[in-house]
Amino acid sequence: MNKHKMPLKLNSSRQSFLRGAFGDSFGLMVCAAASIAIAGRLIYFANHGYDFTDEGFYLNLISNPYPYNWSVTEFGYVYHPLFKLFGGSISWLRRANVVVNLGLAWGLTFAVLGGGRSSTPTISNESNWRVAIAAAGIATCVLTFFHTWLLTPNYNSLALQAILITAIGLALHQRATVRAPLLEGLLIGLGGGIAFLAKPTTALALAVAVVLYLIITSRLTLGRLASAFCGALFVVLTAALTIDGSIAAFVERLRVGFYFANLLSDSYSFAKIFRLDTFHLTRQEKIAFVLLTILVVIATLGSLLKTRRSELLAMSVSSTFVSIIAATTLGGLSGGFGETSYLPLLFFAPVLAALVLVFVRRCRGSAPLPTRSDWALALLLVMLPHVFSVGSNRNYWEHGGAAALFWLLAGVVVLAPVVQVSGGWGRAVPMILSVQALTSVILRQAEDHPYRHPGPIAAADHVIEMGATGSRLFLAPSYAAYVESSRAAARSVGLMPGVPVIDLTGQSPGLIFALGAVSIGQAWMIGDYPGSTKLASAALARMRCDDLAAAWLLIEPNGPRSLPDGLVTTFGARASEGYAEVASWFTPAGAGGYAEPRLQILKRPLDISATREACYRLRQRR
Repeated sequence: MNKHKMPLKLNSSRQSFLRGAFGDSFGLMVCAAASIAIAGRLIYFANHGYDFTDEGFYLNLISNPYPYNWSVTEFGYVYHPLFKLFGGSISWLRRANVVVNLGLAWGLTFAVLGGGRSSTPTISNESNWRVAIAAAGIATCVLTFFHTWLLTPNYNSLALQAILITAIGLALHQRATVRAPLLEGLLIGLGGGIAFLAKPTTALALAVAVVLYLIITSRLTLGRLASAFCGALFVVLTAALTIDGSIAAFVERLRVGFYFANLLSDSYSFAKIFRLDTFHLTRQEKIAFVLLTILVVIATLGSLLKTRRSELLAMSVSSTFVSIIAATTLGGLSGGFGETSYLPLLFFAPVLAALVLVFVRRCRGSAPLPTRSDWALALLLVMLPHVFSVGSNRNYWEHGGAAALFWLLAGVVVLAPVVQVSGGWGRAVPMILSVQALTSVILRQAEDHPYRHPGPIAAADHVIEMGATGSRLFLAPSYAAYVESSRAAARSVGLMPGVPVIDLTGQSPGLIFALGAVSIGQAWMIGDYPGSTKLASAALARMRCDDLAAAWLLIEPNGPRSLPDGLVTTFGARASEGYAEVASWFTPAGAGGYAEPRLQILKRPLDISATREACYRLRQRR
């Protein structure tokens, strides 16, 4: 009798094993397909849409960072070689930004998944390809950085990339197969140096967070500290010598930049930079948060238990997530949340689910608890979105949502011990699919409600050549007509690519770039701040008299952000007699975030030599 029962038990065990192995592999293949679909759609539509304010500022600096001898961020110099490499193509510059973010996020996630517990690393128990696919699925969360549809590289993307590099260096110690303090230190220093070039405030906050983490985990060794310092020093010195030719000139650049930032607004004071903000979720977002948490707990727990019924439940919930991904990336399903600022905070749902799963499995006595090192890493990751946000004048929770990947990875670190004793990351497929579903919803939300854009990205169907390089983008019909009419009018009166323009509209850096002109004074002569006029005057005072005298004017009478025409008198020009009105046009609805069209006027300088001489005389007196 026993002889007959034993083969039955073996067959049942084999069937369970084969079912689990096949199910895990199939689930990971679905995750891989979802990753490709989500990233592919974003890359495909990267040549759609354009913002005339922030994005114009980014492109003015990236395409030509050299006219300005002051700055607090050097992202223009960092991304300029990439701009040249792609022949000035905005769409390929955007795609490169997406790929770099995704690649670094995958590297960090792979390091975290590869060693949630240093004593029992996943890599030794699970094949690299399975971990790599799981990491790719979770890493798609980094694409929520583009939740406003600002795909062009900027100081925020550079700050995110810097923190990702630093976090990779910090996470490497979690893998027992990798013990390289010098490599870890170099990555930490490299990331810190790049963070300084992006946002010095973020670099300072990152340095404090990293030191605290290393102290808590007893990893603050002399070798690691020295290599980190050398890595950061190499980045900063290289940048200083490349940008200004000397350390002294670079320091002066930063000094003036910080002075100008405080001149613009007191929101950049120390007390207002290091602050705590609050957030508010809508009723719909709260319901989505609770529902998502419950579904992730049920489905992931079902997958971890490995019974037939639990696996069927996990498969059912996972199918729902797959349907959402398919509907948002391949179908016509919209985000459905309307215009909202805090949607990325829903990534705390998988984090909460991870904590619940650890508690449940621990109560059953079937999983070890995270180590002190794991908790320290999780705490650091939770802090990093705020580190990323330090220095922003936006709400830190809203701004930190662009770095929601770090919140998510905190939950992954905590959940790792449970996953490792349950068969590997293939068992976490339901959670991975939930992350991808939420990412796809947020990106579709971005498509439907892009920042300062008139309507959905899908409606941007007019091909327009932008800038001096003629980069082709798909714009909304009204935006396309605006660029075409203003460019035709400007060309007809002699404004050619490379001609300097002083933008006194306070909000049209994107038009200056589209015309192929050079914005004089600032890459964005920004208006509507308490110190906008003072900053504009101070910035113009640092420009060459030759450029100021030859500069055309773009004005917007009675515009909501307009700067006074009298600013030209600060360098010796005459506000009314020194310029002739030669062209005009109206802005489209939505440009700059304003619904009402506004008149813009282009003025040409009448006597360049007289203005140049007056500028020289004024500066000699000073």
